[in-house]
Amino acid sequence: MLKLNSTINIGSSVVVEQMKTKQRFTYKIVSIGEADASSGKISTSSPFGEAVVGKKSGEVFLCKAPEVK
Repeated sequence: MLKLNSTINIGSSVVVEQMKTKQRFTYKIVSIGEADASSGKISTSSPFGEAVVGKKSGEVFLCKAPEVK
């Protein structure tokens, strides 16, 4: 995990809380070649990756996720 105020980038692990359910998920930010959402590896070029890269640890942000059917 990152220290407080560290910048999120490739290799960072992030904990995300879903606003409606308060459920938490942990993801690792990786390059596009390593991405595998089923194992929690999210690409920097995905909508979530683009939204989170460059943020500081502890920073709150919104990222609209597609509905899963």
